[in-house]
Amino acid sequence: MQLKIVYIYHDCFAIISGGQVLLFDYPENLSPEAEEALRNAVRDKNLITLTSHSHADHFTEKLLNLEEEAQAFTCIVSGDVAQKSPKCARKCLVIEERQMLRLDNLEVKAYGSSDIGVSYLVKIGDAKIYFAGDNADWSRSQLPEQVNQQIRETFHRVIREAAEEAPVDIAFATLCQICQNLGGISHVIRTLRPRLTVPMHLAGQTELIAEHRSSLEKLGTKIFAYTRPGDTYTYTI
Repeated sequence: MQLKIVYIYHDCFAIISGGQVLLFDYPENLSPEAEEALRNAVRDKNLITLTSHSHADHFTEKLLNLEEEAQAFTCIVSGDVAQKSPKCARKCLVIEERQMLRLDNLEVKAYGSSDIGVSYLVKIGDAKIYFAGDNADWSRSQLPEQVNQQIRETFHRVIREAAEEAPVDIAFATLCQICQNLGGISHVIRTLRPRLTVPMHLAGQTELIAEHRSSLEKLGTKIFAYTRPGDTYTYTI
């Protein structure tokens, strides 16, 4: 089984498996280059979109327009997205923390987040994929220590719960340059033990991956070091 991962922008990635594609966290205001990469990835496919939460860098109602591009279309959104968007609430499957959905060869389980919305554990065929959304260790010196403590506790709890599925094949995890622990990406790798890690939430600063790649790979994972929209990585099980 092969999974082709396509980088779009920030936390937006497509995973293509034959005629099926998963699209995560389609945001507002993509560049023309990123929009083209996205459309190329989903066109004429059985498309399933998964949105982790309602922040504009992760969600746009334009995801509903992708039905026109796809051969078949299913959308899954977190509860806060459904509250923000009546259109998505009507059209999409809504999932909350600790709920599970099954769609043909796909199993989607929602875990919590240290921000809003959910993180995902997706099983497609024999592959297990963790997608963080905004579940990360956002603790940093600019925040009150009480807030930092709450963030860390929630982040670690969620990763501990997701570890029931460890080892995973692929982990999409936040790399936060300004955070005390780089967003907790090392903890995700050590706990979920992914064969492949995809650093994300970079707002286009993809050079940060090259900066940290060596130290992360020493933890026993491969790194998808993308640089521009449309870059791909083929993962073979």
